[in-house]
Amino acid sequence: MFMNLTLSIWVAMGIPFTFMGAIFLLPFFDSFLDTITLTSMIIVLGIIVDDAIIVSDSIYSRWQDGESPEQAAIEGTYQVWRPVLTTIATTLCAFAPMFFVSGTMGKFIYVIPLTVSLALIVSIIEALVVLPSHLSSSLKRTSRTLSTPSLWFENLRKSYQHLLTRLLRWRYLLILLFMFTFYGVFQIGKHNLDVILFPSEMAKQFFIIIELPDGSNLKKTTEMTKKVEKMILDLEPGEIESFTTRIGGTYEANLFPTFGKDQAFIRVNLPIYSKQLRSASEIVEQLRNQTKLISGIKKISYKIESGGPDVGRPITIRIVGTNDTMRMSLSNAIVAYLEQIKGVRDIERNDLSEKKQVRAVIDHQALARLGLNATDIALNLRTAYTGEIVTKVRYEDEEVDFRVSCESKAIENLNTVRNLLIPNARGDLIKLGTVVEFIPAEGTPDYYHYNGNRAVIITADVDLNTVTPLEATNQVINQFDIKSNWPGMQLLIGGEAEETNQSLQSLAITMIIAVVGIYFLLILLFRSFLQPFLVISAIPFSILGVIIAYLLHGTPLSFTGMLGVIGLAGVVVNDSLVMVDHLNELRLASPQADLIKLVAQGSANRFRAIIMTTLTTVAGVTPTVYGLGGTDPFMAPMALSLGYGLVFATPLILFLVPCSYMVYVDIINKFQRKSKNS
Repeated sequence: MFMNLTLSIWVAMGIPFTFMGAIFLLPFFDSFLDTITLTSMIIVLGIIVDDAIIVSDSIYSRWQDGESPEQAAIEGTYQVWRPVLTTIATTLCAFAPMFFVSGTMGKFIYVIPLTVSLALIVSIIEALVVLPSHLSSSLKRTSRTLSTPSLWFENLRKSYQHLLTRLLRWRYLLILLFMFTFYGVFQIGKHNLDVILFPSEMAKQFFIIIELPDGSNLKKTTEMTKKVEKMILDLEPGEIESFTTRIGGTYEANLFPTFGKDQAFIRVNLPIYSKQLRSASEIVEQLRNQTKLISGIKKISYKIESGGPDVGRPITIRIVGTNDTMRMSLSNAIVAYLEQIKGVRDIERNDLSEKKQVRAVIDHQALARLGLNATDIALNLRTAYTGEIVTKVRYEDEEVDFRVSCESKAIENLNTVRNLLIPNARGDLIKLGTVVEFIPAEGTPDYYHYNGNRAVIITADVDLNTVTPLEATNQVINQFDIKSNWPGMQLLIGGEAEETNQSLQSLAITMIIAVVGIYFLLILLFRSFLQPFLVISAIPFSILGVIIAYLLHGTPLSFTGMLGVIGLAGVVVNDSLVMVDHLNELRLASPQADLIKLVAQGSANRFRAIIMTTLTTVAGVTPTVYGLGGTDPFMAPMALSLGYGLVFATPLILFLVPCSYMVYVDIINKFQRKSKNS
């Protein structure tokens, strides 16, 4: 549509060439092809296509103006090599800080900047060396006569030039309109766009954690677990792939693994995303409503494995302090408040011990009168509850201990324990209850520590359709004034909410460092301290499309979606940079020309490259967004950011950048006139 078919094929061939080069180099850095690597390649896809289109468009334009294929290839490449090389450098600069992202997420995304960097290095060789050679050979066999599609596009380009000429006279009003639009969309997104690092749509499995009343045996636990298993088996065929049950503990399914005869958990594996009939959250919601009707289970909770790195429970709050009473009081208040937040459920805390205790209080006077001592009492109680080895028998090479103890059911009744007979020094048998009083009491809780201080950890899950982990955690933080009302206590956030905050902060710091690095690189290209702002200012405006896309699709912004924003920023910077550099060349070549016409002409010269970049990138990522030919929930958010962001960013580049350039020239001319007058 935009250029010769053969030339278009050579441009497209740069994509597999670059990706194969990056895949070849990955093993040298102890990395290999996986989902994260493929995700990285989607991020860099638009930038690779953009650079190839810029070079090919420059060569094709010079060839159409009458230059020979060899001359067009040489001069066309030379004309854009500096901005293209700078675009690669700025993109490398944008991704380099990601090597230093901290926490679990930093380890998880390390391969992303590595893959992007390798792909960009290979792409610059392809765009500046391999591609011009192929285009030179192809142009020798190509007619200069414009085809019908090319004529149609030429008319479109002229229409754009004519419209831009008119709009440049209203440049200040147009910039103001862009700024108001940016502010409005940003405010809407701030209050309506949720941020969830790894939505439940990415889940490949979920866990069911079952707890029975204290003291339940394995037989009872197995019986109750089978009822839950039956409900899983009653799900629609194809909704689950398999499940595994373990009796006797929660193992890795819980944030704090525990073991006991009264505990069990079930790991449910789901089919691949494209074959899932319902999401994990929908299945869990159905099971939650069914299992809560089962009598005999003390607590049953669910955990969805979202598919990203393990960031803990959605809500994790640590209450740290040395004052036991105040720490317990604050913990109770937080739990009570969490119970009031709609969408928060499965609240757990690690400071409550529901195991019963029995205190044995010895009557020392009666003990002395009857000829017994405390050691006799302790030995008999230990024998009753834990048993005592009375003999050993050897079976071949194995020695087997024989232990005598009371039957477990018998000693559950304290009257049985009171009637146990203990021989005294005279050989008389004394009932244990004669000298010992048994007093039931609450068990002592386990104490957990954080940095040496006692801490209570409260965890909870959330219904993502109602509230996000970050929203619920922020509500808790805003509700409790720790310094004033709970002196000496600390409220520390962990889990998914903490990881979300850290990721957003790390991403923000990454973007700031990247922008500063890009700014200094652009200073070297433009030899100006002001012109880099023309390119950098396009970055925040390009995010408008991302916000609008996620709001229209009703999906939360995920971590991979954030990575797509970085990839989008790279494409926007590339197109803006090349346009500004081209406008500088035209001004230098024709300093006396009418500035509005010159800027409109220069922008029209870059029109084809910008439109081609947008259409090819959007065409490449749209199947991923809508699952055409296969669905991957991990990659889809990133493709959504890149595709829709570029659709909305294209008018930005075509109209805002030329207007900003005109304003820049107005400012320069104004200061030059003042300096001359002075």
